[in-house]
Amino acid sequence: MYAAALFDLDGTLIDTEPRSQEAWSRLFRSHAVPYDDATIRSFAGRPAREALGDHVHRFSGRTVDELFAEAIHYTTLADMPAVGTVPGALELVSRLRA
Repeated sequence: MYAAALFDLDGTLIDTEPRSQEAWSRLFRSHAVPYDDATIRSFAGRPAREALGDHVHRFSGRTVDELFAEAIHYTTLADMPAVGTVPGALELVSRLRA
């Protein structure tokens, strides 16, 4: 018998990937830096600053920290994709609670 369950939220219980992909896309677009879907997908599952480090040279005069702050800002905008639950997550948590 277990008394608790521990989960990493992002990608396990909640799906923030559509929002994250849009934030990264906006970052590239706002600086007129060319990108493709593969570039944006390369950010998934990695620390953001590490992923930005692979591309910072393409953003003239910007630092990783500046770019990271800008991308985080985009995630707060009202027109961003909604954060949703991973399919089956609510059911799993409900069953575990029961």
